[in-house]
Amino acid sequence: MSYIEFHLAAKQNPKTQVWNVVSKKRRDVIGVIKWDGRWRQYAFFPATKTAWSLDCLVDVIVFLRKLKEKAKT
Repeated sequence: MSYIEFHLAAKQNPKTQVWNVVSKKRRDVIGVIKWDGRWRQYAFFPATKTAWSLDCLVDVIVFLRKLKEKAKT
């Protein structure tokens, strides 16, 4: 069972998307996924003072891989 969801942020960059990583239980934004020019790919930026389980990190990795594939096309 996944404990997080990914929602498009209200304010968007014209070239790339910004995604909020949201806790399903509390509905808090606990991280952001956005384009990182230094890495030249989407990256995950966790909120401060958050703890991440293996399952949640795997969900983030799977989501990042999907964004990476979409960016290639």
